[in-house]
Amino acid sequence: MTPIEFCPASACANLIGRLDAYFELVQRGLARASDRKSGVPDMLLQQMEAHADEVLMDLEAARWRLAEADAVSPAGAMAQLLAAIRDYRVGDDEELARARALEARAHAFFRRARVLAPETAVRLSQSIGTPEGDALAVV
Repeated sequence: MTPIEFCPASACANLIGRLDAYFELVQRGLARASDRKSGVPDMLLQQMEAHADEVLMDLEAARWRLAEADAVSPAGAMAQLLAAIRDYRVGDDEELARARALEARAHAFFRRARVLAPETAVRLSQSIGTPEGDALAVV
């Protein structure tokens, strides 16, 4: 059993990564197919658009599962913090609620496992991408 398989949060993050990459491929294919020179029939374009919508809904559901999953490894908790940062950046009410849930789950793991001091975990999640956050990430 790999670390990804035993940690529910890591498994969700892995699924999100795969779905996100697949969604990007579907979008690229759709962009190429929608060019009138491609000769792709309208019915096939509609099916591709419907499939892209389904993948997007699956991706969103996986993001919510990550917010509800327990992290049992540092990798899972870090995946939750990274997902929280993504959701904070999106900034709408639903993503902000999910970001708070992700951050709370990650901090709960860090507290239980004593991997990071709680205040360090808070500073890290609030400062990723800044010099302070980069310095904390190395520790």
